[in-house]
Amino acid sequence: MKPAVTPSLTFARGFSLTEMAVVLVIVAILIAGLVIPLATQQDIRARQDTENMLTNLREALLGYAASHAAGDGRPYLPCPDTDDDGRENRAGGVCSGQEGRIPWADLGLGRNDAWNNRFRYRVTAAFSSSTAGFTLTSAGDMPVCADSACAATVASNVIAVVLSHGANGAGAFNMSG
Repeated sequence: MKPAVTPSLTFARGFSLTEMAVVLVIVAILIAGLVIPLATQQDIRARQDTENMLTNLREALLGYAASHAAGDGRPYLPCPDTDDDGRENRAGGVCSGQEGRIPWADLGLGRNDAWNNRFRYRVTAAFSSSTAGFTLTSAGDMPVCADSACAATVASNVIAVVLSHGANGAGAFNMSG
């Protein structure tokens, strides 16, 4: 006869809550380490894309001036789009307003920057007159300021400005449509 065997309790070894918490913290740190550079790369890519769009807009404005001439053969720049239809707003030979959105449809380019904000466009009246046009000796009348108080100027006698409002969209036009 065999001796009676007393049953013993055996436990399967698993992870404790503390060990699981440590593993989750390590995984969270690793994921955060990947996400932050990814967000930075997206910001850099958006900035580069917008810089490329601004370069294309400058070229399109020059092309517009080269292909549009006033009655005396002088070139002129497009008027700003003030009603958000993508077309310049001109009444007779003068602009309806000197500041608005870029006339993207007339230029054949996109209307938004990489952050989905409209490009702002301002042009000197003398350079957008389709009746008078401009010459190489024509001067712009806009300063570009370093701050909102215009205590210091970055440039003066500017003929046209195309502006992206950047990632935060400060001062951007409504993005409807």
